[in-house]
Amino acid sequence: MQHQNLKVVKTNIYDAEALSSELKDCDLVLSCLGIRGKMPSGTSFYIDTMRSITTAMRKTNVKRMIAMSSWGTYRHPSSSCFIDYGFRFIIARVLDSMREMELFLEHDCQDLDFTVVRPAGLTDHPVTDKEFKVEVDCPCVPQGWCGSNFSIPRADVARFMLDTAESYSFPKTCLSIMT
Repeated sequence: MQHQNLKVVKTNIYDAEALSSELKDCDLVLSCLGIRGKMPSGTSFYIDTMRSITTAMRKTNVKRMIAMSSWGTYRHPSSSCFIDYGFRFIIARVLDSMREMELFLEHDCQDLDFTVVRPAGLTDHPVTDKEFKVEVDCPCVPQGWCGSNFSIPRADVARFMLDTAESYSFPKTCLSIMT
């Protein structure tokens, strides 16, 4: 991937010092880190990487970050049965790790302007021009969204994250999105 305003580097995501040297002169961090496949018990990927990212951000005075999580990181009164019993059952360890990352940002990173984007199930379909449905502080599908598509193209999530970065929308917020 290439863009005049994009810098792609290969570094150790767990090493705050290595990240610090890469974040110099950056305006913000977009984090779309993830794990493929089943996550082993006790894995702390999301919290460990977020700690190193936020440490590097503080060292380099980068204040804005947009990170990706997922629907279903915790149970909520407005969630659907599908999320609570189907989706969560399949990838509970990953969702628990993502939730730990969200709580870390909410409780320990109030000096940073973070936004956590919780998309529906990701697909590799091309970008669309569909309007986004956004629900702040909700980990899943609100009841009113039933009948909606439970997936979203990765390209649309990127579009939402870039739009959010450009507009400086939703600071210090976790939100669910779908198209």
